[in-house]
This record gives sequence, structure tokens and C-alpha cells, in this order.
Amino acid sequence: VTAVRNMAARLKLSLRVRGYTSGQADQVHELYASRGDISVREISAKTGLSYGAVSYILYAANRKKKPLYNRIRFVEFESEESTRFGVETELIDVSRTCLERLASEPGVQDIWLLDGAHFKARNIYFTERIISAGSRHRGR
Repeated sequence: VTAVRNMAARLKLSLRVRGYTSGQADQVHELYASRGDISVREISAKTGLSYGAVSYILYAANRKKKPLYNRIRFVEFESEESTRFGVETELIDVSRTCLERLASEPGVQDIWLLDGAHFKARNIYFTERIISAGSRHRGR
């Protein structure tokens, strides 16, 4: 660390990243996600932030704020045809399917998905899966 500081002092470089707002950070992430071939220098020019600040936002600050994994809740059940399904709870139509009632009441339950798909389900239970944060919602 001392060697890096001394070298930076000799070259008259700053090791500090100037402050930026969360709005500027969001703008940097939007520009980076909008095109795959945009460079850090182009983002720097469009946002008015320094090259170092843009690099920091994209590579270092991102790792500090965001978790390394996501927890996703699933409803797992068996259909009338004895096929096992695992459906992400975000895909279930909650206006037609009561999630609280699914696992608490015995017997066959109706499960409706947002696209209109319908299942007669039994042996219903909830599970949670942990997946890498990078594998979900890429490009957002």
C-alpha cells in the first residue's frame, strides 16, 4: 500500500474517487446496460464524471452494495397427472390463487399463473432457492 501511495505521489495522481450521487450512479449503470460496446470513456463524457469515478461505479461500488446471491421462493406441487412442478411465486396470479391457503389446506388446490395457465395441485409446499446474483435479470 505504501509503495502504491508513493508512486501515486511521484506521478501526481489522486487515489481518491470524487463523490457522486446515486442518480449519477444509476445513469452510469443505464448507459452501460443500454449498449454492450460502450466504453468507460464514453460513459464518462456523457455523464460528466471522471474516468476513475465511472470505473469505480461499474466495478468496485457495485460489489459492495449488491448481494452475491438472490433468494427465490417457489411453490412446488404435484399435478393431477402426477407431474412435479416448481413455480416461482412471482409467476402465480395472486388475484385467483391465495398463497397463504395453498399449503395450509389439504386436498387439491387451484393454482393459476399470470399467463392464464391452470393447475389442479396437491402435495403443495414452499421452497426457497439461492442462485447467483449475476444469473438473474441480466441487462437491467
